[in-house]
Amino acid sequence: MANIWTDTRADADALQTASTPSQPVPRSALTSRQKLLLRLYKHHDENVADLMNTVVNLGISIARERDEPSVQYLKDELVTAQEELVVERNKRRVKEREIRDEVKKLEVKDAPEARAQGRELGGVVQREKSMGMGLRMMR
Repeated sequence: MANIWTDTRADADALQTASTPSQPVPRSALTSRQKLLLRLYKHHDENVADLMNTVVNLGISIARERDEPSVQYLKDELVTAQEELVVERNKRRVKEREIRDEVKKLEVKDAPEARAQGRELGGVVQREKSMGMGLRMMR
C-alpha cells in the first residue's frame, strides 16, 4: 500500500476554492437600530414557535396521562406556557408594528438608500411570515 500515488496539488486547489467564496457577501443597507429591530422580532418569533410547540406537547401529555397523579402538574405547566405565549405574541406584534412604522418612514424619503432599507426590512418580515407557524416546527 506504500505505492499509492496522490496528487497533493489537486487537494490543495480543492481546499482553496472551497474556502474562498465565489461571490462577495452582500452588504446590508440597514442601520444598527434597524438590525436590532429585526433581531428582536426574530427572537420573539422563535419564542412564539417554541412556546406553541410546548403547548402542543403538554396538551398531548395531559391527554395521555389524564388518570395519573402528575396530570395536575402538567395542567399548571400548560397554563404557564399559554400565558407566556400570549406575552411573546404581544411582544412580537409590537416589534412588527415598529418595523412597519420604520418602513413607512423610509418610503417617504427619496434617497435610494432609504428605499433599499425599506425593502430589506419589509422583505425580512415577509419571509418570516411566509415560513409559517407549523406546530412541532424545528428552528
